[in-house]
Amino acid sequence: MSVAGSNFCVTILFIMFDFVKNWYCFLIPGLFLLISIPVYGQNTGVVQGIVKDKKTGKPIDAVDVYIDNSTFGTTTDKKGHFRLNHLPSGIFRVIFTSVGYTPAAKHIALGKDGFADFTITLKPKVYNMNKIQVKGKIPKKWKREFREFKRDILGRSEYADQCTFENPQVLSFKRDHKTGALIATTNRRLKLLNLALGYRLFIRLDQFKWKRNDGTYKIHPQFKKLIPSTKEEKAKWKANRRRVYDLSFRHFLYALIHHKASKEGFHYSLGISQLDHQDNMYQLAKRGIYNVTLTGFHIYSQTTVRYKGDTSVIMKTNQDYFFVDSNGDLLNPLSVSLSGAWSNNRLSSLLPFNYHPKN
Repeated sequence: MSVAGSNFCVTILFIMFDFVKNWYCFLIPGLFLLISIPVYGQNTGVVQGIVKDKKTGKPIDAVDVYIDNSTFGTTTDKKGHFRLNHLPSGIFRVIFTSVGYTPAAKHIALGKDGFADFTITLKPKVYNMNKIQVKGKIPKKWKREFREFKRDILGRSEYADQCTFENPQVLSFKRDHKTGALIATTNRRLKLLNLALGYRLFIRLDQFKWKRNDGTYKIHPQFKKLIPSTKEEKAKWKANRRRVYDLSFRHFLYALIHHKASKEGFHYSLGISQLDHQDNMYQLAKRGIYNVTLTGFHIYSQTTVRYKGDTSVIMKTNQDYFFVDSNGDLLNPLSVSLSGAWSNNRLSSLLPFNYHPKN
């Protein structure tokens, strides 16, 4: 079974939920889980601010600033300023990365026409330079471990063969002495070129530990759309993105909250029930969430979902409720667990949260 999700969360600049800390910490005991982010609404929000050196207090230029798991991103100017425009309303995480600094994140909640302005500091990173090793050839052991890493993190999607890590040399591998699981680490962002979906991903890898069909990974991806070279390529990317979305857990949730799951072709057993308005507001208030539209569900047993010949299963975790925004994104990816068809498509079938078939 595998924990799943489909987009992110916080509150108006100040409140941070405990579960938010683990959003991208995907537990995959045998399967996969979809990644998640914020509530989707009208794109009128703005997030801006200044990035400074925590030690000197001076502004830092050329810092990469982006909304986790999205195409929204920018860099700071010479005065450390940044501005992200046309953001959807909802709850999400802003990521800050720069060479020579420890990455940082800021949780933000935006209502309709929301605006956030803040200053954040980055801590200079100290590198241990005691050991320097230069080799002319890539060790065979590293090559084997990289192939294993690539297979497990990309998943078994039909698009995996069209994905290429452009800077694999930044990865280091080791084995867990007790379990034999492969552990991957890097202090740089991984670059993944996905020629099946038309994206280049810049991935901050916080954690990767995997053995056979079981594993966990924690990532923070930024998406950048590729420019198609031909009309045929543009059409292919559009079709593939739509196909990935149609087969996704996110599509099922979108259809479910808009009461058209059967019309969209989903057939499922009843192991979940939608909360009525009063219970929904009560459960959100318990979590400190206000003024953001989310639909709550009570999950009380395993739910089997069939779509176009594929079968997936939604399983109950240690939580009794899960919440979905109007775009079909899970508030907390750890609130449910998936197995079956939905568990096979990992990074090779990952779409940004702000993708929608109507776009």
